[in-house]
Amino acid sequence: MAFRLTPQKRQFFDLFTQASANAREIARTLVELLEAWPDDRGKLADIRELEHEGDRLTHEVIDLLNRTFVTPFDRDDMYRLVTVIDDVCDHIDEAADNIDAYEVRRVPDKARLQGEVI
Repeated sequence: MAFRLTPQKRQFFDLFTQASANAREIARTLVELLEAWPDDRGKLADIRELEHEGDRLTHEVIDLLNRTFVTPFDRDDMYRLVTVIDDVCDHIDEAADNIDAYEVRRVPDKARLQGEVI
């Protein structure tokens, strides 16, 4: 039996893929919200759900980091990566909440363009 020093946990890559797909989905949902606002407020709940899923995935990665001795790449970089992906979801959720809380009646075109950039 050969002794390996290379990391064997592929779970990290699966979790990072899920987290980035979730961030892409929440950004797409924000664009839909901005296009349909204020007629369709249903996307607010979808964004909230996706933000919670982002939190769950972040916690899962951090938990796995804490249980893994040899990681695929630098532990701090992995932590920063997953928290930055989660920050994107948090900021999108906050923006959607602010649109609702401040009772925005018309979304400016520049806001729609910024949503598409995200």
